[in-house]
Amino acid sequence: MFDESYLEEQREIVSSHLEERFKINLVDLPDFGKFTDSSLRGILSLKIWKKYLEENKAVPNGPDQYVDETISNLNQVLVMGIIGFKTPSCIMLRRSLENSISFLYYKDHSVEFSKKEYEPTKKKFLKINELKEYIESYPFYIMYKEYDYENIKKLIKKLMNSWLMQYKELSNFVHGTNSEYLDLKNYLNDITPENIILVALMKHIQSLSSIVNTLNILFFFDIYKKFDEVEKSLIRLSISDDLGFKRELIEIFGEI
Repeated sequence: MFDESYLEEQREIVSSHLEERFKINLVDLPDFGKFTDSSLRGILSLKIWKKYLEENKAVPNGPDQYVDETISNLNQVLVMGIIGFKTPSCIMLRRSLENSISFLYYKDHSVEFSKKEYEPTKKKFLKINELKEYIESYPFYIMYKEYDYENIKKLIKKLMNSWLMQYKELSNFVHGTNSEYLDLKNYLNDITPENIILVALMKHIQSLSSIVNTLNILFFFDIYKKFDEVEKSLIRLSISDDLGFKRELIEIFGEI
């Protein structure tokens, strides 16, 4: 089960791997624990969703690879961030944001997904704005007739505004917008663990986890209700209180 004991076990694995493989003294990184917890909760929350989506055959085969890839990305960021690779970590987090809305689009468009995979010359190249618009205009009134559609629309708008802010910020690292977004590491020895990197990445990881888990609850609330209480607790902990998403989910569904 994905509970706190499992989380503690994963923390120990991460710590041992970093100390043995990279000789990193974790005492020099005071926010290591918070960073690791945020990363692992993000990873485990996606694994829970993956398990239940598969069990309930909620998505066709193929599009769920976006969930797998985001799990993979977060695993890599967990290690790269601690070692000191800030820009590659931000690029992976940006890809994960793209994965989150690509998954929701392609789960409903299996033909387009097949074209993308097997007939790339015939695929339609979707722009980020098209994917964003698809999420914002999703007909939740068909799925949730008993819930307040206006509140759902308000939350979706808020979610996608937050998504876009994160995407734009992380895109600066992809494009090297200015010197603030350049690492300028000339030698391998320049790449070193820094607590300031963990703090910066943790903020992006928490935002990503909050957005992805809130979107998943909105799109798969009937499946979310099947989670056991320990799993629901982990999902709730993966959604930051600062963004107000949990409060608005409770306003819509009564409880989460």
